[in-house]
Amino acid sequence: MRPARRFPHNEAVIGTSADEHRPREASSPRAGEKSGSPTTLDFLLRLLRWRKWILINTAVVALVAVVVSLLLPNWYASHVSILPPEEDALDIRGISGNIARAAAALSGGGGLSFSGRMNLPMWAVPSDLLAGILRSRRLAERVVAEHDLITVYESDNLDRALETYWKRVRVRVGPEGIVRLRVLDKSPARAAGMAATAVRVLDEIQRETRHAGAGQVRAFVAARLAATAVDLGAAEESLRVFEERFGLLVPEEQARALVQAIADVEAERLAAEVEREALASQVGAEHPEIRRVEARLRSLEAARMTLEGRASGSGFQGAAQGPAAGGAGAGLPAGSGAAATEAVRAGLIDLGRLPDLSLQFLRRYRAVEVLEALHALLMEMHEQYRILEVRDTPTIQLLDAPAVPIEKDRPHRAVICILAVLLACGAGLGVAAALESLAVVAETDPARHARLTRLLRGVGLGFLARR
Repeated sequence: MRPARRFPHNEAVIGTSADEHRPREASSPRAGEKSGSPTTLDFLLRLLRWRKWILINTAVVALVAVVVSLLLPNWYASHVSILPPEEDALDIRGISGNIARAAAALSGGGGLSFSGRMNLPMWAVPSDLLAGILRSRRLAERVVAEHDLITVYESDNLDRALETYWKRVRVRVGPEGIVRLRVLDKSPARAAGMAATAVRVLDEIQRETRHAGAGQVRAFVAARLAATAVDLGAAEESLRVFEERFGLLVPEEQARALVQAIADVEAERLAAEVEREALASQVGAEHPEIRRVEARLRSLEAARMTLEGRASGSGFQGAAQGPAAGGAGAGLPAGSGAAATEAVRAGLIDLGRLPDLSLQFLRRYRAVEVLEALHALLMEMHEQYRILEVRDTPTIQLLDAPAVPIEKDRPHRAVICILAVLLACGAGLGVAAALESLAVVAETDPARHARLTRLLRGVGLGFLARR
């Protein structure tokens, strides 16, 4: 190894006086610094010997970086922005919400609960569903097939082409819910075409899903609607037979009319008793007129017991008497007790059986009302799902449609050149500093230098120790 070059201030100058051989105060070692060890300034001065090598290395790397950046192909990016899906009244979730609100209003707040076919996780938004479809393999396969990306990407099979496609496509959902799609390709026209194809296939998948779901629900609702129609017809027939058999049409009105009829019969009976007492005081108890009044009293008493349901055989079978109920409610017609009883019985029922008959009537009437409400809801659902099944309107709204890009997206040639120059300069300085550090170690500590040399040779960097 060549002996290390000595620093100029350490060399003796021939022909100088003895005073000049004395060490100057400025060159005396500082406190805490070993005598004969180089300072930082000395080390920097030694690095100056490498300046030409560093500059040449940096210039070569910069030239190579410029050439490489110019040889890199241009990449173009086509961007698409999709607005968040809006709530649609003719969507599965919209129809379910409308039916649930209608059922809640009908039942006084209880209501039925319907849910949409596609439920999202708790923290997900509808835009996440669109983003998931854009990232799906089904959509990617359609794009690869329509643009022949297996040939374009020079891939061996479909899976390799899909891997390359997913590396060049980015989908993200912004904080405002807008879905953004970015497609990279060397051809600007192909990048725009791939983005347009992805948007079109997304709309097709959405429509297919909507039609399939609506068709399945419509078929179920149609079957349920047919069964409900049969049940409603049976309930209506049962109510009609009950009304014809017992003459019960409006329980409240008929009960009011029945009480009024009983009161009228009782008032006529009391008037007859007063008349009998008056006649008995005038003509005696054996007078024929007294017997006529007593017969009338017995008739009125029987009529009252019949109306109250306390007479034997008082059950009333009022077939086909429903229309007469309204007329009887006006009160008891004038005449004898028998005539009044017949007139009242033409449109009324026995008071004793009224509670039980009313309960049976209300049960049948409630069944008809419930089935009618259910039939109306199912009719609405069936019509709306039938419309949804054949609906062919777009399912997405574009904020930014795919367009052919004009400016390249990458490579950033200026950034590549600047980074290459900085890295080359830094690497040159690092190599020069390492070599000079080895030289300093060789001058100050030969034993340590020998160990470092063996270490460098062990890792294949022995050429750094040869100077």
